[in-house]
Amino acid sequence: MNLNELSMCRLNIQLTKKCNQRCKMCNSYNIKDEMELTTQEIFDTISTVCNESNISNIAFTGGEPTLRKDILEIVSFAKKYCENVSITTNGTFITKEEDALKLIENGVNRFTISYHGIGNHTQFTGVKESEKNIRRALSILSSISNYKDIYVKVGMLFTNETVNVIEDMIKYCEKLNFKLYIELPDDSIPIFENTPKDEYAISCKNMDEIIHNLNEWKLSNKPVLLTDNSIKYINKYLKKEPIIGECPLGYTDLYIGSNGDVYSGCWALEPIGNIRKDEVIHILRGEKYSKNIEKMIKRECPGCTCGYIFQSNFIR
Repeated sequence: MNLNELSMCRLNIQLTKKCNQRCKMCNSYNIKDEMELTTQEIFDTISTVCNESNISNIAFTGGEPTLRKDILEIVSFAKKYCENVSITTNGTFITKEEDALKLIENGVNRFTISYHGIGNHTQFTGVKESEKNIRRALSILSSISNYKDIYVKVGMLFTNETVNVIEDMIKYCEKLNFKLYIELPDDSIPIFENTPKDEYAISCKNMDEIIHNLNEWKLSNKPVLLTDNSIKYINKYLKKEPIIGECPLGYTDLYIGSNGDVYSGCWALEPIGNIRKDEVIHILRGEKYSKNIEKMIKRECPGCTCGYIFQSNFIR
């Protein structure tokens, strides 16, 4: 497959698997990631992929990506190749305005901040005062957004513990002028494989009311990232109905793991190669990459929910 045949638009790089929180659904805090890519390896990957395809967003994830001491160097380098540089973070690094400005001034203009429900966050993360800290971080970002061109969305895991505070979260995000992103629990991703779905499952008796509320919030233009199809996707997910139809993420997204493993748009599939063993362009032009994309299009894969807003446009 020629890279020109791809509509790849987002490069996702996991900078580390390590994390400084102990969230219930995640085992990152148990990982000692001693095989992390070096700064230069990350630079080489960014320049090679961006020179060969039309990347419009470089997204950095973890674990907690801000644990990397070279994070400012990395985002600054990424900005040379791409206008939109994103980071998904628990926000613990933002204790004062200067902390956020360092990232922004080096190139980050899109933030996804994890906040798992008003009154629930500290218990969920297992870290003392984490809710107090995340609200401080979000308040700082809100203040900065008044004079810096940044986009912030707040990611909240959708569980039986958070379903009753969604409206409060929407009001909170509205006050800060941020968007709320409802994340769906997913045990198909390796670091989330210990997610106790039954413990977090939302009661069937509440389903119709939940879907009604989601539709109402969308129709009234509340600051929550929802479309008709994404609500349909959430409905199917909650009712444990099979989600069919094409998944386009193999064409649009490229994932690089913290150890150099390469994934075709989804962490749930086996890696198709490793940049320490072969050049990333050779991997992307290989037969295994093409086959993985075909599996995703046909839904012959474990499936995942992390890209559901995008996938929702293609479901039946």
